[in-house]
Amino acid sequence: MHNPRCRFLIIFIQLVSIIGFCHYVIGIRGEDNNTSAVKVDVGIILDLETDVGKVMHISILLALADYHANTSRGAIRIVPHIRDSKKDDVEAASDATSPLLTVKENPFFIRGALPSSSQTKAIAAIVKNYNWREVVVIYEKTPYGTGILPYLTDAFLEINTLVSYRSGISPSANDDQILRELYKLKTMQTRVFIVHLQENLASHLFLKAKEAGMMNSGYAWIITDVLTSLLDLVDTSVIESSMQGVLGVKSYVPRSNELDMFTKRWRKRFREEYPDMDQVELNVFGLWAYDSITLLAQAVEKVGTTAIPKLKKPDTRENLTDLDALGTSEVGSLLIDSMQNTELKPGLSGDFRIVDRELQPSPYQIVNIIGKGEKIVGFWTEKDGISHKLKMNGKTAKTNNKQLGVIIWPGESTIVPRGWEIPTSGKKLRVGVPDNGGLEQFI
Repeated sequence: MHNPRCRFLIIFIQLVSIIGFCHYVIGIRGEDNNTSAVKVDVGIILDLETDVGKVMHISILLALADYHANTSRGAIRIVPHIRDSKKDDVEAASDATSPLLTVKENPFFIRGALPSSSQTKAIAAIVKNYNWREVVVIYEKTPYGTGILPYLTDAFLEINTLVSYRSGISPSANDDQILRELYKLKTMQTRVFIVHLQENLASHLFLKAKEAGMMNSGYAWIITDVLTSLLDLVDTSVIESSMQGVLGVKSYVPRSNELDMFTKRWRKRFREEYPDMDQVELNVFGLWAYDSITLLAQAVEKVGTTAIPKLKKPDTRENLTDLDALGTSEVGSLLIDSMQNTELKPGLSGDFRIVDRELQPSPYQIVNIIGKGEKIVGFWTEKDGISHKLKMNGKTAKTNNKQLGVIIWPGESTIVPRGWEIPTSGKKLRVGVPDNGGLEQFI
């Protein structure tokens, strides 16, 4: 039977963390089904083959349930349509969007998660705090991995620290290849390593670093926020055997009664949906997903009372993408205007503020991996820099001592690594002295 409901394309919005596995796309299409509620279909593309995609999936469902529970009868009702990208965002997006659509070319783009570049100054602040003059960056040979490199380099240039070497590791690298790369790094002087890898590859790296004797005293390791935020996905045996003393940065999420209650609800729903994944816990990416959908729902409700405009005539030219062939609605402009400068204060993730279509950075938390988990050793904000404590208003505490808390370094050492060593496994310098009486001339 033909569906008589009037369909129209409102907008295409992308709320995206630029790490590949945490990419989701939202397309909105309004529908009037002649009932008291105005239904809005929301197309969501998630990579449900990843743990983070599953985390976000449950957060989005709960966000919509909470929105509907708090709205009156006759209001807008959002209907989610979730599609699994199966690790191919372009192919999946072609069913609701254009595969040619990019971030730079899309005027209806909102970033609902922090890009990896936002943490680079926090990492540089840690390096500066210990006066390390050189670092080695170990990154994943993917767009996710390489995207951070120019920002890291600039951040280190600002503190006069040199990136002495960039070590790219392929996601398909086997243990022998990783070990060979680590032995090469061991022959260099630098002993400070910045690791920007996803959890699976990082697990192999640290196991091999332990085997290579690079988790001993004198070494310093700093991991980026993606790995720090997803430590629960790393096998506990890897953490206990091969990651002790590592430092990490991650977005700070303030504790609240609302967050505690939501975490319990989320955990119950997640276990029902994915009963074989007991180790997975709620993380900041799930909280960003919840807050993003909440903002989106509020924006849809805000513009939903406007008259439904006529569709612009679809472009009938040949060789067009699916998106080009669709009609568009002027409601899209109203919706993007409603969302481009707005905030949830507080959201579940803290003060969730969108300014000029970008999520604004929150304080970064600095942790030290000890035992099976982590210990908070300090915070960083762009305004106040590093401090051991954080004020209630999200600013670092004003103290004369800008040092971090007590850190246990690799090798169970409490002595700060100096950042460099003369490698014993490298080539030795041989000096020859003539024995034919010409020593004076030689000198």
